[in-house]
Amino acid sequence: MRICYVSFEYPPQFGGGIGTYVGNISMNLASEGCEVHVITFNPGNLVDSEVLNDVHVHRIKMNEPQVEVINRAQPSTFSTLLYWSLYSEKVYRKLRELTLNYCFDVVEFADYRGEGYFSMLAKKTRGEFKNTSLIIRMHTPLFVLNKYNNTLNDNGMKQLVFFENLPIMMADYVVSPCLVLARLTNEELSLEKKVEILPHPIDLQSFPSHSNYIESEKILYVGRLERRKGVIDFIKALIEFLPRYPKATACLIGGDTDTAPEGGSMKDYLYSLLPEELHSRVRFIDRLPREDVLKEYQTSRFCVFPSLFENFPNVCLEAMASGIPVLVSHFSGMAEMVEHGESGMIFEAQNISDLVKKIERMYIMTFEQRAEMGKAARKRVEKCYSAEAINKQQIEYFIKISKKTLSIGTNQDDYEKGKVSVIIPCYNHGEFLEETIKSVHDNIYKNIEIIVVNDGSTNLETIEVLKRIENTGVKVIHQKNAGLSAARNTGISHAVGEYILPLDADDKIEPTFLEKTVKELDSNPNVGFVYTDVKYFGAHEGIWKTPEFDPNLLLISNLCVATSLFRHVAFDQIGGYKLDMIYGFEDWDFWIYMVENGWSGKRVREPLFLYRQHQESMLSNSQKHRAFLIQKLVEHHKDSYKQALEYVLVEKDRQFFEAHMSNYFNYNSIESIRNSFLYKAINFLKKIKKRLI
Repeated sequence: MRICYVSFEYPPQFGGGIGTYVGNISMNLASEGCEVHVITFNPGNLVDSEVLNDVHVHRIKMNEPQVEVINRAQPSTFSTLLYWSLYSEKVYRKLRELTLNYCFDVVEFADYRGEGYFSMLAKKTRGEFKNTSLIIRMHTPLFVLNKYNNTLNDNGMKQLVFFENLPIMMADYVVSPCLVLARLTNEELSLEKKVEILPHPIDLQSFPSHSNYIESEKILYVGRLERRKGVIDFIKALIEFLPRYPKATACLIGGDTDTAPEGGSMKDYLYSLLPEELHSRVRFIDRLPREDVLKEYQTSRFCVFPSLFENFPNVCLEAMASGIPVLVSHFSGMAEMVEHGESGMIFEAQNISDLVKKIERMYIMTFEQRAEMGKAARKRVEKCYSAEAINKQQIEYFIKISKKTLSIGTNQDDYEKGKVSVIIPCYNHGEFLEETIKSVHDNIYKNIEIIVVNDGSTNLETIEVLKRIENTGVKVIHQKNAGLSAARNTGISHAVGEYILPLDADDKIEPTFLEKTVKELDSNPNVGFVYTDVKYFGAHEGIWKTPEFDPNLLLISNLCVATSLFRHVAFDQIGGYKLDMIYGFEDWDFWIYMVENGWSGKRVREPLFLYRQHQESMLSNSQKHRAFLIQKLVEHHKDSYKQALEYVLVEKDRQFFEAHMSNYFNYNSIESIRNSFLYKAINFLKKIKKRLI
């Protein structure tokens, strides 16, 4: 399965909740054998593309002059909207570029910043990414943040909210880590689709498997100092609680925000609420590296997460994984993590007296009771939110929606029934092109269209020939030189036929080729491609009797040539020829993709394809780069090769041994003797002699 995550935040650059989630889930699914890509922001000091922990990371840089103009825009909300729009457009362009190389089954966007806006729009209005499931994962959208932070909802902010909400409404699927956010999203946007619940995973390797819980007087809060996070209620509760218990202390770890009631620093506001005698007992610490936060958990009596509303915060999962008791508000995904009274406690959000009551109750519990609650919290996380538990749910869901998208996005009625679109890429092969086209016109089967793609030819003769054939009514598409795969993809994107036949500009087909291959596709709905035997002509002559179709054998050797008739809808499912097969084997790669999408192949036992041999052909060029190309095949089809590993190794060894023995004993010469008339005659006389005796 091929998955792409789109997230502005991604380690090592950002350590927020979205970045932590995408960092964890991308590595987890890569370890399960999925091919995982991430599109993220490049602040300028990182490479544009690299593989980290088996995850393909693609980073987007913003154009500095454009950003300077955006930053000068007024009001600030308009400046933000311009920045979000520009970044979302860059995400779309990067995703479109990657899709040419990688046929993604699923692309998951975060809700924040509207990163999926232009990609969703392209799918809805232009049919792009039609065989890919585009998902929005809810984290904490602006319409929630603004409500609980009392943000001024002026026209500029309304535009930002709309920009963020539209991709959620356009997405194929929406997922949320918790029920409470799913309900809020449905209420706000009146979604017609169901919001699927898929919790976030936690990387338990960072936490000791045994509890290090120690006695402590410290009550810990971890999170931004933000109104929505309930920090004002927490401070008010501490003002009431701390005087009763002189040894108790509190620590708030997190970055400051400007969400104080009158605007300005929340940290300053909270500090101003505290009586002077409590200043020494309540500490404020700015953001800490994750490893330092984990140490703070280990030295705390319990953690409090007092949010007015909260999604599914990693900090709560981390506290529970550390074996620390937690107190959480009811209006949050945390209330779904915690079993009240067993793996933590739950209080009523925005009810300060209930918060004080629950803090006091947890504080006066015995050490043993709190230690047992911490152990139960750890077990809860292991059972429900470990990588193993969440990976399984995530992959099963992605497989399910991928199948749905394919069934919706590949409608045979989109194309002209029975028509064959013959796609002829041409790069400086003008001397053969008219002969190639004539062989198509000479076919008995006449329901055809011919599309020639001029792949940036520089040869004057070729350019003249292209002008001539264009005047005869053949469709000619001109593009900059991009290679064989890209040229075929361009041609097929303009094709209207139900069936596609790639044909190189120097090759030919016999008059019955289309008639016999179309017949096979018409009568066999499960067959995706039909190939014939091959007749070589030109520098070398001969016949290649292609093997019968065998999906396992296809993993070891290519069974046919690129000029095989296939269904247009199958091409759509795959997303085209992959551009990273730059030295050849792009057709072999394509046939394996077809099999992975449920199609089979069919052989016609006649040499109906005429393959021109040059002294230096693309085929011999591909053999020079065979190791690179085989590596790409395995990379593209990792799951198929894993499943058939035993067969591939045994059959490859058998083929190697047979070739080795053939050379060693001159096996071919022996076979030619055995097939001679004299050898057969002697054997025949021997058999008669035996019968007479």
